Amino acid sequence: MLMKHLLVAAVALVLLAACATSPAPPQAPPASSPSGSVPGSGQVLGLLEVHIDGSGEASARFVNSARPQVQVGTQAVVDPATAGIGFAQQAVSFIDDQTVTPRRRYVTTTFGLTNTGAGSYSNLTLWATNVPGNLGGTSITSMKKADGTDVASAATVARTFEPGQGVRGTGAGVALNPDLADLQLFTAGEAISTGIQAASVYPGESATVLQYGYVARNLTGGRAVGPGASGACSSSVCRGQVTLAFSFPWAGTVRAAQPYAFSLYFYVTNETTARVSQSFSEQNTAGNKAFFDRAETLSGVVGSTVQAATLEGTNLSVANNVRVCPWRVATSPDLYLGPTTCSTPPAGPTVATVSMTGLPAAIPDASGGVPGTLTMTFTVSGIGVVRDLNLSLNITHTYRRDLVVTIRSPRGETTTLVTSVGGGADNFNVTFDDEATNDVAVVCAQIAACTGRAKPQGPLSVFDNLLVNLNGTWALTIQDVASGDVGTLNSAALTFTY
Repeated sequence: MLMKHLLVAAVALVLLAACATSPAPPQAPPASSPSGSVPGSGQVLGLLEVHIDGSGEASARFVNSARPQVQVGTQAVVDPATAGIGFAQQAVSFIDDQTVTPRRRYVTTTFGLTNTGAGSYSNLTLWATNVPGNLGGTSITSMKKADGTDVASAATVARTFEPGQGVRGTGAGVALNPDLADLQLFTAGEAISTGIQAASVYPGESATVLQYGYVARNLTGGRAVGPGASGACSSSVCRGQVTLAFSFPWAGTVRAAQPYAFSLYFYVTNETTARVSQSFSEQNTAGNKAFFDRAETLSGVVGSTVQAATLEGTNLSVANNVRVCPWRVATSPDLYLGPTTCSTPPAGPTVATVSMTGLPAAIPDASGGVPGTLTMTFTVSGIGVVRDLNLSLNITHTYRRDLVVTIRSPRGETTTLVTSVGGGADNFNVTFDDEATNDVAVVCAQIAACTGRAKPQGPLSVFDNLLVNLNGTWALTIQDVASGDVGTLNSAALTFTY
């Protein structure tokens, strides 16, 4: 039976458990991110206290808004009193799932956001934060039962809280609600970086930033929360929402003894990196695809590649991936984020080569000022999101400067590998590789043999990290743009790393 205590409406903002013991003060530099800016390098806006109550009440307030604006390195740190960010409760739900043993309580809280200031926020992020006096090294600062009394062994209970995505009741358990999937995961180095910035801005607050949080979204799609006008917000541009969600196992079977009201802390930052994160319940289940779909959707909305944070051990090949340590550790019953050493090394990349069939094929000569064109295809299947792509070509052709070679993906991304290179010399026997030392214009110069590895004139990286698979028909096009010399495509092969 599924008992639903309360459903006020929409999205949730919640902080969850962190390390089994509070980590040492930040000392190490931040870890690198696979591409783009690194989370933890954005603006620090303030320390937010969030309170959530099973009666349907929730609130969020900045607790350090009286600080002056300062500069940390090259990063502006904005005082929340002038930043114009406001939070207002939209919905709180407590769902008790009695179909599992032990029973499990899911808490989902949604806050609406308004920006009345002049600034724009691309990825407004709430980083879970442990402040002195919090429970069990977590972001939770207090925990009460429904009668207002303290939860017994609160520090131990706090460490059983698991951050996740917002859920809905199904009548036979719970299911993830993709409209409330705002969980963000971070590497240890990224959390340290944010902690260092926050400590510089608010030196009196000895807080430890944890490895998870939640990210806001705009109500019309994407993440950007734009500026208001004249100190007010009256359009969708400056509005958003954020959902905080977590779950925890019941202690015993008495409903009244379970945690019912919580207070938590978050540092609020504006990050430049777009990231989608995987929750524990999604790992190596049908949720793998749901997580992947969210990443692809966001990538399409923002018009660029987003990062994908997966739990270590996930059976999913995702480009631009940021691996994080698992929440569950086999040797310990505790649920926590942020062990300094991951228990399982990330899976290595897979390499697959697809050779073109139907060769050799003649390359038509130009005629009457019209280029001769040969288009041949590769049929690609079973490839995950591409991390790297190389293309090997063997062409026999006198006066290779006549040739222009392009490659097109099944989705239509296209790059030109070489255009009129090599003067009067003959033939190509080259592997085009973005990581090659020399450009094709050097490898295939007029006096060169045009063999080995060469950096293409148009990058193959246009196919990398798209957070979609590129299975299907790839098209290789070779044009002869000058008459008088002919040739043959002898072999071609695509080598995918995914």
